[in-house]
Amino acid sequence: QVDPPWRRDRSTSERYAEVSRGRCTYFGATGRLELRVVLVKTVLFTQGSIKQTFADGRTFDTLWRQLESGQVHPMDSRFLLLDAVRVDKKFLCLNNRRLYCLKEYQRRTRRQVCVRLRVTVADEWTCRTLRPLLRAGEAFRRSRRHDDGGD
Repeated sequence: QVDPPWRRDRSTSERYAEVSRGRCTYFGATGRLELRVVLVKTVLFTQGSIKQTFADGRTFDTLWRQLESGQVHPMDSRFLLLDAVRVDKKFLCLNNRRLYCLKEYQRRTRRQVCVRLRVTVADEWTCRTLRPLLRAGEAFRRSRRHDDGGD
C-alpha cells in the first residue's frame, strides 16, 4: 500500500530539491519530470469544457491567426510548452485551452502538429486517482464543447 503524497512528511526545501533533481509535484502527484515531443492528436484533455478566451483576455482566433501566419510555432513558443501528466502511457494535458487551439489548428491545416510537453510521470497511487480523467478527456475530444469552465 502506497501512502498518498500529501501524507508523506517532507519539508518545502526537500520538495524544491526534488524539482532540481528532475522530480516534480502536481496536484499531489509525485513523479519524474520529462520533456517530450508528441503528436497533438495523442494528448488528452482533462476537462469537459473550456472558456473561449485565455486568462489574459486573448481569444482562440488570435492564436490561430498567429499559428497560421507562422508568427507563433508550436515547437518554439514558450506559451505552447504544455504541462501534462502521464497515466497508463497516455498524456493528460493540464493546459486545455492551449491544447484545444493546437488540435483545432491541426484540423484546419490538415497537417500533423507536434507539441512539446513537460510531463510528470505519475506514481501508481496518482494513476489510480487520475484514471477517471482519461474518460473525461475522451468525451471532450468527441464533443468539442465550450463554456465558462477553466483552463
